[in-house]
Amino acid sequence: MTPQQVDEVVAEALGLAAMPAGDQSYTVSRDDGLEVELHLSANRDYLLILCPVGEYPEDGAQGAHMGALFANLASARSGVPPLAFDSRRAVFLARSVLWLPCLAPGQLAAALEGFAAHCVDMRQRMSEAAQAAI
Repeated sequence: MTPQQVDEVVAEALGLAAMPAGDQSYTVSRDDGLEVELHLSANRDYLLILCPVGEYPEDGAQGAHMGALFANLASARSGVPPLAFDSRRAVFLARSVLWLPCLAPGQLAAALEGFAAHCVDMRQRMSEAAQAAI
């Protein structure tokens, strides 16, 4: 995709008529409760996608969540987005990076939906793991 196509597709995903000039970071609030963060590179060649999927537990269930971080080793082969830990917000984030020049315009929307579906599942699993550890 060209930078202009990227702007058009991201604007459509955000429900905007056009991208505001200079904007590179956006948060999409979805009906399923996910807050998906989109961060475009300045030259529009890659998109970093982040989504909080669980809070760092203060009640002794840290082991279950930290184990999920180590499971990242298998995520590249499984297609599940890897996890990152945001120490500033004390949350676990699902993360993905898309190289945009090689995507067709319709593929970006499908990739975002697939990412969100994995995040919903990850959020549920992390919640269940935290409950089981209590």
